[in-house]
Amino acid sequence: MRRGLIAMFHVIDDEQWFEQTLQFLATNYQFVDLPFFEDTSAQSRSEKMPLHITFDDGDRSFYDKAFPLIQKYEAPTTLFVSPKIIEEENTYWFQEVGAFSPSAFKEFLANELNVAPLLLSPYHPILICKCFKISFILNTINKFKLQYGLSPLLNQNISTNELKEINASSMVTIGGHTMNHPILANESDEISSFEIKESVGSLSSLLNTEITRFACPNGTPHKDFGAREMTFKKEAGIRHAVSTEPRHLTKNENLLSLPRISLTHGSTRYLNLKLLAGKHWKWAERMRSKSEQEQRNNLSKLIKQKHLIA
Repeated sequence: MRRGLIAMFHVIDDEQWFEQTLQFLATNYQFVDLPFFEDTSAQSRSEKMPLHITFDDGDRSFYDKAFPLIQKYEAPTTLFVSPKIIEEENTYWFQEVGAFSPSAFKEFLANELNVAPLLLSPYHPILICKCFKISFILNTINKFKLQYGLSPLLNQNISTNELKEINASSMVTIGGHTMNHPILANESDEISSFEIKESVGSLSSLLNTEITRFACPNGTPHKDFGAREMTFKKEAGIRHAVSTEPRHLTKNENLLSLPRISLTHGSTRYLNLKLLAGKHWKWAERMRSKSEQEQRNNLSKLIKQKHLIA
């Protein structure tokens, strides 16, 4: 395994920022495809540290803003998507929850869970949902929309035709990202296996190509997925899978849990510091505020005390 970096993006709000980021990365790193890190015998064409770009979910900003620039700067990229969301022209559950009034949805959640609203008040609604099975999340969203008479959220993601166009390009490889974007560790063996294998199989049929890359939703090793999911990925024919563990690649990486560093905003100086710091950036952030994992652990303990999580 070669040393290097995998960068993670989700939504591109500012096209100019993304182009400046790509310019910075092209100047300081060597753009490579994901299998490059595995092949230690291949000759590198650069002394720069190799870097691979990834995007999760398939927000339509990828097609409108990122895709043209990825081709312009010849930056090999992996796009992880849910075939169910794309084919049904639907929205992910976190997009739905993100559009709700936080206070109204948390009050509704508290009522559904039969807990005091004060218990949930410190937490973001999306973080609360991450403590539960996908069936509960989707059912609660539907009940909330029905009670408040909310219209369906406009589709925020790429279309099937756009996905096919992206897949036909020489710069982007498509990977699986489950069907419904659950936190796989919350699910039963049957559901976890289905979410991984069905997304790989459906994408393969949709694009008429072998799917060998995968990203578990949320992606924290030992919290959002574990050994069970590693087995399911192997059974699905996955050869390279990524996590959201924020650090550099080392010589002895597990190919089914490759670390990534999230890039969402900031000046090139900020991005440079974040990429150089790797895993140490996470500890610096924790000094300022509790991490999502700490918040979820605290909330899960409180909810377990109420006998709401098995």
